[in-house]
Amino acid sequence: MSALQATPQKISVISDENYPPFLFHDSDGKLVGLIVDKWALWSRRTGVVVEIRGTDWAEAQEQTLSGKADVIDPLTFLEPRRQLYEYSEGFAPVDARVYFHKTISGIHDLNSMRGFTIGVKKASACAVWLNERGVFSQRTYATMLDLVQAASSGEIRLFCSDTKPAQYFLSRLQLDEEFRQTKPLYSSRLHWAVKKGNSNLREFVEQGFRKISEAEMHEIDERWLGSPLPQMFDRRILFYASVGAITLVLAGIILLFWNWTLRRRVAARTIELSETLQQLRRKNTELERFTYTVSHDLKGPLVTIKAYAGSLLQSLKDGDLSDFDSDLKRIENASDVMRALLDDLLDLSRAGVLRTAMHVDLNQVVTDVMRSLEGMLLDKAIQINVQPGMPPTFMDRRRLIEVVQNLLENAIKYTSGKPGARIEIGTENRADTLVFFVRDNGAGIEPQYHDVVFGLFNKLDPATEGTGIGLAIVRRVVEMYGGRTWVESPGHGHGSTFYCTLPRHPSS
Repeated sequence: MSALQATPQKISVISDENYPPFLFHDSDGKLVGLIVDKWALWSRRTGVVVEIRGTDWAEAQEQTLSGKADVIDPLTFLEPRRQLYEYSEGFAPVDARVYFHKTISGIHDLNSMRGFTIGVKKASACAVWLNERGVFSQRTYATMLDLVQAASSGEIRLFCSDTKPAQYFLSRLQLDEEFRQTKPLYSSRLHWAVKKGNSNLREFVEQGFRKISEAEMHEIDERWLGSPLPQMFDRRILFYASVGAITLVLAGIILLFWNWTLRRRVAARTIELSETLQQLRRKNTELERFTYTVSHDLKGPLVTIKAYAGSLLQSLKDGDLSDFDSDLKRIENASDVMRALLDDLLDLSRAGVLRTAMHVDLNQVVTDVMRSLEGMLLDKAIQINVQPGMPPTFMDRRRLIEVVQNLLENAIKYTSGKPGARIEIGTENRADTLVFFVRDNGAGIEPQYHDVVFGLFNKLDPATEGTGIGLAIVRRVVEMYGGRTWVESPGHGHGSTFYCTLPRHPSS
């Protein structure tokens, strides 16, 4: 409905069917919530039939913009949406937070979330807000329930959501104690809206809501949002009663302190054992994947060697040596591949061994690594810029060389052959943390692969040289020193920046 020429007989209102308390399904599968009651009252005041439709949130927006639905409700105001919708006045506050599993610590702002894949509802305000701020490593889900269930199963460890529906589903799935929340990323207000250009329809709907009193709307809000507990006592009486109660409690605390101390120790030990068990399970899963991958990748060269060795034997028997040299070359190549795999696996095993740490000159390490890679750079027109005056780090020098060399080799491989190829090496200070980076303008990485590239043998382009172990070594070394690794890239063809945090001091 692009323009309203006469009073409509019926309007359709569409919303997210999994957005409690505004709209959701009850135990009988019926759509209920604040939106249903609000628009039912609007219909009685105007005499216009209202059809409430619930669907996935992305589909609700698409139907509104395509004209298949007249009104979308509720919708958070975002600047990019200004060109698409005409909004009503705001009718309810809304804020969004990031929820993270209790085993993760240090999540408090956007920088601390980088390196993690964040779950979001498709086309949600959270997804748009994070994209605007360069947080591209997202995994989308059709509904809020799907999002929370994915967090429950461990498929994602962080997710962004409006507060009310997140708390509803966390409570419903009995996950209240399993997740923590940040402070609000942003606060806004909810609106209903129509497609841009439907000013007449918006004005007609607003006229209908003006026929509803504040008391009537307040009664609907209290029904679904709740109301503050009533103040039953005079404040002075409450104060004196509180003083008396506190006195009794303090006396009880003296008697119960020892018992409380023991309980706390038991609880702490239980949590510690639980976290240790989870770590063992993760290590077991990693070991299973590692065993499978190693057997698979080593099997390839062995099959090649066996096949061409058999061909050589048959050629010797038949006296036909026309393919002798080519078969030998293939066996040699397969042997080289196997040797490279075994060398990299040895490096990976050593990467988990701590050595004596000391203050290391990061500038000198970068210079030494670049000098060792001069042969690799001979036939490549790549400009490498190194930030001067990088601060020192506190770790084993050989381990730092492994980190720098693998990151630089990776950048060289994926910028090779690109006109105007460029690599930048440097550091950043983020919240008193030393962050080392290697940035290139090469092939780039799609957001869904940002975490995958740090896995064993994970090469996004099978045609490139190497075994796919280098970035796994980087992650293992950095995590051994308590740091994090992550990659940022807008996508294919737009280059990548690999980051890792390095310790500044022995206590880091």
